[in-house]
Amino acid sequence: MGAINDIRVYEILKKLSEQNVKPHIIFMVLRLHEDEKLHRGIELVSNGFDATDVYNTIELLVVKGDLTRYGKRTKITDKGRSILKLIGEIIAIAERIVIE
Repeated sequence: MGAINDIRVYEILKKLSEQNVKPHIIFMVLRLHEDEKLHRGIELVSNGFDATDVYNTIELLVVKGDLTRYGKRTKITDKGRSILKLIGEIIAIAERIVIE
């Protein structure tokens, strides 16, 4: 994967924002599934995450092929595992710029 220019990064981040995609929710949904077991969104909702954010993210990840649906439960795919790894790398970079 090659480097992308600033304009492309801007466009991607803007598109995520316009689509109401919350990267931290994507991370939490994929992390929940990291154990290779079947899961339901209610597991995150019962831990205080917003239901709309969780369920919209799950639907997005199913459509994109990062999760596979089995009835009301979902399971991570190989693609989802690679996305989770990339998100981990992004978090490591973001830690350098986040002001606490």
